[in-house]
Amino acid sequence: MNIMKNLAIALLLGAFAAVSAAQEFPTEPYDFLVAKMAASEGRYDEALTRLDRVMRRGGAAEAHRRASRLL
Repeated sequence: MNIMKNLAIALLLGAFAAVSAAQEFPTEPYDFLVAKMAASEGRYDEALTRLDRVMRRGGAAEAHRRASRLL
């Protein structure tokens, strides 16, 4: 009984570690905000580079949806 309890705890901890390590956080909102700030400061080349990066990752429709939500 004690062995089964220890095994179950170890299995749960292993599964939790695998799931938490597999999560990726998107950088598109950050890139969009940095592009918006760069454009407002007159750094248009950097703004276009960041917006291109956002559009390549999420597609044009997703970028437009996020942009309209953030504006």
